[in-house]
Amino acid sequence: MRIAIVEDEDQSARLLTEHIHRFEAENNLSLEIVRFLDGLQFISDYQADFDVIFMDIEMPHLDGMTTAHRLRELDENVCLIFVTNMAQYAIKGYEVGALDFVVKPVRYFSFSQKMERALRMRKRREKTELVLPAEENKKRLDLDDVLYIEVKNHTLLYHTLSETVSARGTISAEEKKLAEKGFARCSNSYLVNLAKVSSVEKTSLTVGGEELPISRTQKADFMKALVDFVGNS
Repeated sequence: MRIAIVEDEDQSARLLTEHIHRFEAENNLSLEIVRFLDGLQFISDYQADFDVIFMDIEMPHLDGMTTAHRLRELDENVCLIFVTNMAQYAIKGYEVGALDFVVKPVRYFSFSQKMERALRMRKRREKTELVLPAEENKKRLDLDDVLYIEVKNHTLLYHTLSETVSARGTISAEEKKLAEKGFARCSNSYLVNLAKVSSVEKTSLTVGGEELPISRTQKADFMKALVDFVGNS
């Protein structure tokens, strides 16, 4: 679990770090902490690989609220918790989907409550989210938006409702990862979201308005997976 601290004040950053290590020990977790000195440093090379972000609101160069708006353009779902001297400033955080806020100096009891909420949110998200290394940076995809995954020229193409995202990896590895989340292979080249299948013909299926081939060797396994999925939905 990766945690970002975006905080220009050394004392506040140290206190948050101490709280994180205490929470880590008390809950038998493995937490990695990365500190950023201001919003500009944090957002300029943002990678969507953090689970929780603690962000100060008042910072030089780029304040926390402006940074949060830019963050949401890159990552809609990461858990964001504001850190502030003035509670009324944090109320605006709900405009950018902040989970919560803590007031400086951050007390451990308040911090631990926010972390417990963040953990619950992360567990829920793991069931419906896929994090993949896109060509430029990591990207989070909502599994409900993924129609199918295609392998082409040793690259995986994730076809979603709104875009196609390319990433490194193998379709066999994705098949194992997503088998229990309602995905099944219909051929060597396609891994399909069973919830999005609208029809099945003798040698093809339709998903998201697109027709994909079903190979003879994999049709029996695919149809069994589809029947099981529909029966359990």
